[in-house]
Amino acid sequence: MEQQHFLLISKDMALYGAIAAAFADEGWLLHQTTTAVEGVAKIKKHSYSGILWDFDATPLDTILATLDVMRQMMNGPIIIMGEAFKPKVRRKLFRFCLLYTSDAADEGLGV
Repeated sequence: MEQQHFLLISKDMALYGAIAAAFADEGWLLHQTTTAVEGVAKIKKHSYSGILWDFDATPLDTILATLDVMRQMMNGPIIIMGEAFKPKVRRKLFRFCLLYTSDAADEGLGV
């Protein structure tokens, strides 16, 4: 079975370490980048099973513009993680990805 590769867009090294360790337990490989532009470049060069994106790492307008490009390049899940999303922001992001808030994490649910 081919190893699955995932991409994390985040500047938070502790988050990267925690997710990378959990993914390694499953036999998955986590790649990291810190910017949306680098994320698009990585997707052009490599096939990822999914993307995890730290909402705090990038302004909303950049996320929305980049998600449109990424969605055209891949079909896998794109999960946006953040503290909380206002309803208007949720509607904008819902077109492209799954939202995951800290409240949902506490409950073990995606929003």
